[in-house]
Amino acid sequence: MKIIKDNEELKLYIKDGVINIQEDLQCDFNVDVAASISCWNLTCWDLTCWNLNCRDLTCWGLSCGDLNYYAFAVAYNSFKCKSAKGRRDNSIHLCLDSEIEYIKEPAKQEMTIAEIEKALGKSIKIVKE
Repeated sequence: MKIIKDNEELKLYIKDGVINIQEDLQCDFNVDVAASISCWNLTCWDLTCWNLNCRDLTCWGLSCGDLNYYAFAVAYNSFKCKSAKGRRDNSIHLCLDSEIEYIKEPAKQEMTIAEIEKALGKSIKIVKE
């Protein structure tokens, strides 16, 4: 088991935007890193990261992009993610104290040049198509 003391130490493991620790990871602090995390089992307090790929997850609060785990992912207080998917047939993900909040991508809006000009309050000159 790898035991990390703080976010500064954890950031030392970031390579190409990913923390890749192929063993159990214990973080007795609020994890807040601008990276994806890949590990076996993760135990921490609050977790904020890009994407998370692990076997099992136990934490106080979770906020991440895509969550990919093996058997279970449990948050005690809050659970926010773009998606959560277990790799085992009867895997579970849950939050004990609240509902899981799925973060939705903002809708993309297409606008015409006239609509953009109206929104900006000025005209736009197209230089090159």
